[in-house]
Amino acid sequence: MDKDKRIRETIRKQYLIVALVTLGIAAVAIGLGYVLDLVYQTLPRYTLIALIISAPITVWVNFGIIKRRLQALTQEIKEETQELPHE
Repeated sequence: MDKDKRIRETIRKQYLIVALVTLGIAAVAIGLGYVLDLVYQTLPRYTLIALIISAPITVWVNFGIIKRRLQALTQEIKEETQELPHE
């Protein structure tokens, strides 16, 4: 498989992972904020605060996931290139 095609396929698969991570972090943040709002009767203060705090966390986590996956792919491609017999 050609290198560019493999990279495109890897990135395409990462879209689903990034979407699920984003939804998960947002759901936890909104849920936690909502529970705090119910406890302290401050609707929607903590929900909004949690949502605002979750945005940069989501970006940081997703960046790390994609970075690690692309580094692993780069390493795999380098190893495959080194294993090929040179004629």
